[in-house]
Amino acid sequence: MEELDGVAAPFRELPEQPEDSGAAKIDRERQRLLASVSSANTRTVQEKVAWILSRDRRARDSDIHLLLEYWKEFHPEHYRGGPITPDLLYRLTRQITLTRARAKIQNTYRLFLASPEIQASRGSLSEETRKRIADDQPESPLITVAADETGKQGRFLIVGSVWLLTAEQLRTTMATAREFKRQRGIRWEFHFATINTQKLQTFVDFVDAVVRPAAAVSFRAISTERAGLNVDRALEQLFTHLLLRGIEEEHRSGRAPLPRSVSFWKDAENLAQDRLMLADMKQRMFDVSAARFGGALRLDEFSSISSEGSDIIQIADLFVSSLNRVLNVERGQHPKDLFAAHMLEAVQMPQGPARPENIGDMAALVAI
Repeated sequence: MEELDGVAAPFRELPEQPEDSGAAKIDRERQRLLASVSSANTRTVQEKVAWILSRDRRARDSDIHLLLEYWKEFHPEHYRGGPITPDLLYRLTRQITLTRARAKIQNTYRLFLASPEIQASRGSLSEETRKRIADDQPESPLITVAADETGKQGRFLIVGSVWLLTAEQLRTTMATAREFKRQRGIRWEFHFATINTQKLQTFVDFVDAVVRPAAAVSFRAISTERAGLNVDRALEQLFTHLLLRGIEEEHRSGRAPLPRSVSFWKDAENLAQDRLMLADMKQRMFDVSAARFGGALRLDEFSSISSEGSDIIQIADLFVSSLNRVLNVERGQHPKDLFAAHMLEAVQMPQGPARPENIGDMAALVAI
């Protein structure tokens, strides 16, 4: 039976499902969980455990650390740290429930994995030893970057990204987006392609309610002329440069000084192709950042996520599609033009990327 916070849900007969390969089902569930984490959605025990694992490397290694952080995060009315009295154990989610959820996330979905030494010997090390190894890990707050791309058929190839520097920023921004949708009774996704006269004001209101007040959220972009480029290779270079330059700027400004970890989520195009690109990106980031940041940057989850169920990916789509409207489309009074102008004004980028910068042999315009 499914459990919610350790309590068995009542049994109900499920309708028959069409036959499906185990791998495809796992992939769908993995995507669903990634979308929940990227939008700070914590409705079920599994989503709550995934949220903790995504932000806290120590919890990936130690079930005791996971348990204590889960209680502090999701049972603050009962536990805020310190000694645990026996009667509290009847009110708090059980350790076995969290351990099972953690094992499913790490072993089945291969997400938020433990450190290599823990993975190699999880069955033989005592929990006390695992917690000691976890506690030896240096703290590195997580930067979350959500990105999208556009312009594959236009004059300019464009990548854009949304940066959230703390877990609290992500949770607050995503909670605001969910509340906006709840109040308006919206069950559809915010996709730039669907903007029309009837929906324009709702999209504008969404920007004013969610994007404009998020002063601590950053929007960054790079564009380059597409002619003569290998598009897939160019996109990998643009995304990598965007990440490296953005991290440099956050460190230099003191908004997010290193050491840090970074997670990178992009809108899913083709899952198999995305995996290859993201693996190459992560390797390039590892090679360059080791020299540039002296080991102070840790690379976390690099994944593509369907925009379905992920509000932060939807915001990235609105941003990069607005840039595309400005740079690749002759502007007029179409609802998409009016929205693009409103969106880019809200993020203080009315004309798109403007500062020249070379990326290898590419001449680019950046807004870092």
